[in-house]
Amino acid sequence: MLKLGDKCIASDSDIRTALKYEAELSGKRVATFEDLENAVRAEFYIKPGPAIHRATILKVINSELLRNGYKHLKLGNQLFTDMCEKYKLNLVRRPTVQDIETIIMQTHEQGPDEMTPAQILSNIQWHFAAKNTPLEISTVAFRGALARTGLHLRHLNAEHIVSQIVSKYYSAAPMQENTDRLKFVVNLFNQTVPSDHPIWDKRWEIAPRREWNDSDYEVCIGDIPADLEPVADALQRPFMLFSTRGIKMRKKQNCSFLIKSLRRSCTKTTAETIERFNEDLKAAGLYPYDHSHPVFEYLKVQGLNY
Repeated sequence: MLKLGDKCIASDSDIRTALKYEAELSGKRVATFEDLENAVRAEFYIKPGPAIHRATILKVINSELLRNGYKHLKLGNQLFTDMCEKYKLNLVRRPTVQDIETIIMQTHEQGPDEMTPAQILSNIQWHFAAKNTPLEISTVAFRGALARTGLHLRHLNAEHIVSQIVSKYYSAAPMQENTDRLKFVVNLFNQTVPSDHPIWDKRWEIAPRREWNDSDYEVCIGDIPADLEPVADALQRPFMLFSTRGIKMRKKQNCSFLIKSLRRSCTKTTAETIERFNEDLKAAGLYPYDHSHPVFEYLKVQGLNY
């Protein structure tokens, strides 16, 4: 609605009609609300799901509109606003051709015999159903994925999938690997083995080829910025990601030279010592520590002061 002060000078319908005529005069096709709904239904399921940013939804819709020869929409477009108001953003993205192709190739390899689309679908259907995005054999994206992969495929069983990844990142060992870590490492490269599959009950007597050691790192406390990602080589990286999931870390600062400048005393470590220690850290070009940092616990246990 367009207002001048408190007076309405054009309704939403008038604005949409004017935009349509303007676009037609310039030789461009303008999507109607029905066209927009068709684009939405082609790319999304209309049902509650995780929140999706409006800009992301618009990007997907515009791709579908442009593919069908329509003018793209802007974020503030009234048609798009009306659509969001109607569906309250209760949308779940349909799997794309790339999504489906990736899962097919994670669960199959090239084989001498031709499989039927129904056989391939039955091997991957659970994965999409678990994400509330079920596939059907008539799904356009599924047919598009098969056009890329072909039908000469052979299904890989779960043990084969897990063993391939284990052989790259693990070696035989007398101890049993932590199941949660093994699942995490496998899922980094292949998400097609269900979390309740019997394969995880197997006793995997393996250990990382190159374990990642966090002794050079510390958890960020307070305002100290985290490193973008702790250093790890290709064989260590999966284990580093497991160890640091959900935790902000950075390389430890070397402040031993400051600790050596302190002296033992018969009194407790004072608040003044802690404040001065932080000032000396800043003077040395280092970050000051939060008062709950373990370094201050060490000073207190040792009874150190300036």
